[in-house]
Amino acid sequence: MDVTVPAASEESSDGGPWTLSRAERDTVSVAVASFSKRRDRSIWVLQSRRSILGVRCACEVLMAKQFREIGDTLKNFIASQKIFFTGSAASGSRVNISPRSTDHLHVLGPNEVAYLDLTGSGSETAAHVKADGALTLMLCAFDGTPMILRLYGKGRIALRGTPAYAAFLDRLYGGAEPPGARQIVCLDIDLVQTSCGFAVPLFDHVGERSVLDRWAEAKGEEGLRAYRAEKNAVSIDGLPTGFRDP
Repeated sequence: MDVTVPAASEESSDGGPWTLSRAERDTVSVAVASFSKRRDRSIWVLQSRRSILGVRCACEVLMAKQFREIGDTLKNFIASQKIFFTGSAASGSRVNISPRSTDHLHVLGPNEVAYLDLTGSGSETAAHVKADGALTLMLCAFDGTPMILRLYGKGRIALRGTPAYAAFLDRLYGGAEPPGARQIVCLDIDLVQTSCGFAVPLFDHVGERSVLDRWAEAKGEEGLRAYRAEKNAVSIDGLPTGFRDP
């Protein structure tokens, strides 16, 4: 495993994954340089060539860190990603995980993010938020410096036709509604966590798909209303989503 230890930086509380002191960086350089995989046991072992007693080992320095809010470093990280994932569940329900484009993901404040949710064949996230509220968003770097970012908290839904929905569009879309938009999913964050992301594979971003936009435009407003009434009223477990068109 090839690992590059980033340059040292000043201590920071804004959530940057590589905010190491110079002493920590020196320690990590020694430890990471001797990280190897013992194939016969399929585990990672640290074969340090010198004593690092009394200082934190590479695992402790580079693994999970927790923060109260999204700082500037993590805000920039979110802005540079192309995909994010939502994870949700309610009592007795199946766990739902959905991939989404970051084109419609927005950081509204240190403890709030929201995304414009487009019409799809299901509405599991909305059903789970209505039933329980727990929601997690995850982003991970598929190029550049490795990192995984998780945002934990409680979700809220702003439906089409509500003042909150209109205010969101006014603030971020100039009042225009993108094709197929159905609701806003908001997350009030109570915990921010980063982890190393060393095992996340590298991918190149080719571009965004236009299929959903073309489908929504072909459906038209009345076609979308009929589709959402049929497909988006309940989850696959029968939980109500609370969705309604204005």
